[in-house]
Amino acid sequence: MGHTRDTNNNENNNIYYSSLFNKYKERIVGKKFGERIKAVGECKQEEQYSLLTYEQQDKLFKELLCLK
Repeated sequence: MGHTRDTNNNENNNIYYSSLFNKYKERIVGKKFGERIKAVGECKQEEQYSLLTYEQQDKLFKELLCLK
């Protein structure tokens, strides 16, 4: 049973991550690099961002900066 709970928790984390990515992506797409850095910095101040693990925060930060 523990495996199922871990799997469900991981799926929930992935869904949460994806929803934050899409939310932040809307704020960043089409902006110049400097504007993207500022927008990502603002996202990082939100409580939702702080609920991610450090690994997820790092991954999200990198993915957002690489958007065009």
